[in-house]
Amino acid sequence: MDFDLILTARDRKIETLRFITSLGEQQGALQVRLLFVDQGLRLRTEDIDSLLKKEGISLQVQGILPCSLSVARNKAIKIGLSSRIVGFPDDDCWYGPNVLESILSIFDANPAIQCVCTNVFDPDRSVSYGGRPVGTRCRVNFSNIFSLPISVGIFVRREAFEAVGPWFDESLGAGTAFGSGEETELIGRLLESGAEILYVGDISVYHPVPEYDQNDARKFYSYGLGYGYLASTFIKNGEYAVITHLSSVVVRSLGGVIFFLFNNIKRAVYWGRLIGVLRGSLLALSGVKGTQK
Repeated sequence: MDFDLILTARDRKIETLRFITSLGEQQGALQVRLLFVDQGLRLRTEDIDSLLKKEGISLQVQGILPCSLSVARNKAIKIGLSSRIVGFPDDDCWYGPNVLESILSIFDANPAIQCVCTNVFDPDRSVSYGGRPVGTRCRVNFSNIFSLPISVGIFVRREAFEAVGPWFDESLGAGTAFGSGEETELIGRLLESGAEILYVGDISVYHPVPEYDQNDARKFYSYGLGYGYLASTFIKNGEYAVITHLSSVVVRSLGGVIFFLFNNIKRAVYWGRLIGVLRGSLLALSGVKGTQK
């Protein structure tokens, strides 16, 4: 098999079906296996299985109670990995028809590359997620670990994933107090193992880039908490290249609070992120640890 794709979903039925449909539209002679953890969506899996089998895509489903994203992904991983490459799509992302074929070609042409990170792009708004560069190719390291990899665009050789422990840190990510960082922690483990990681901005996984709303302040606080905790953990471990990015996030968050002083929603978002980053950093520096697995 070429790809094991680990997908979890809880309440986005239309978006989940869009992703599954995009798998059936992939070009090239690919062998794809979808490991799907249904966290309560209750899709008609027999219909999905029939659809995917027409395209040569096998489906394995495991249903669990609502839990964090990292826990759900680990449940899928425990089903058993068997393909050359492992990917981690979200239920609201989708692939253009050439994405998997292009990624496979990069791996085949570059045996030393252990992980490929794509750009993530919103085709409806014509913007990349987090301002990630389009059209650029470069190596991922600790100086850009927070600005380039994002989970839906991460594809890693199974052997490299298994070598660093095939799991996600269950104290990080959506559904936990530390609401981000599970994919970055994985990339950090890969880098520490000596793996070569390539960012390819000329390949995009599609994913919506949301507008701010009144509920984002709490979400960005949680994101900031995870980011600050993980960034400071890296620094404690001697990865000082992270300091520049951490300092930039703090300065930009404070600048956002000041610039949007009279915009209640955006001011609250930047303030939430700032407080989250600072608190997460203090927790890491004080030696507070989460449960990993």
